[in-house]
Amino acid sequence: MAVQISKIEQAGKKVTLQGSSSNYDSVNDLLLTLQQSRFFTASSLRIEEAKLGATPTQNTGENSPKLSNVNYRIVGELSDVPTTDLLQNLRQLDAQGLAARLQGLVNQGVLKP
Repeated sequence: MAVQISKIEQAGKKVTLQGSSSNYDSVNDLLLTLQQSRFFTASSLRIEEAKLGATPTQNTGENSPKLSNVNYRIVGELSDVPTTDLLQNLRQLDAQGLAARLQGLVNQGVLKP
């Protein structure tokens, strides 16, 4: 496991991601990836918390590697990029499933084009 997102909360434009990772570097990599995304305002994203949690018990063998478990919380704000631009970007990334779901929300009037 590199990074797992277990909870996403949204209040207005503020988004909070919570989850766990095998190490601190992976949490930082997730933050850097999110900062490059057009879905978020890069300057608003930050790691609000990252702390070592309980070590997973899956690797109990004598020669098994010990995995750390870092629990994290990342907060940031959604960008003001128009939905049509996001759809185009998703299609360029070949994220057809996500683009179709977003287009469905536009078609239903939930999102503005």
